[in-house]
Amino acid sequence: MVSLWRFTIRPSKNRDSCVTCNDRAKGSVVEISSCSPASPGPRWVFESDGTFMNLNYGLVLEVKGSDPNLQQIIISPVKGAAKQKWLVLHDNYNVKK
Repeated sequence: MVSLWRFTIRPSKNRDSCVTCNDRAKGSVVEISSCSPASPGPRWVFESDGTFMNLNYGLVLEVKGSDPNLQQIIISPVKGAAKQKWLVLHDNYNVKK
């Protein structure tokens, strides 16, 4: 049995905000803004390959360049690159592939 999880990505200190991207062009910068049910930007699926896919744009989260401080996260087509892979941590457990 396969489970599909759809969710918004929210900062731990401001639960009224979401990680979103309001521009569907590849290379667009992801930002934190107020959650809006009408916006297509904050709808994400954590895929089995470790990527976060935007349900409406068909693009994944990617660290821009090689910045380990995650200064900019963009949306990009799936390339299988390490900078597109994420590990989801929640309290005391990890969601693993």
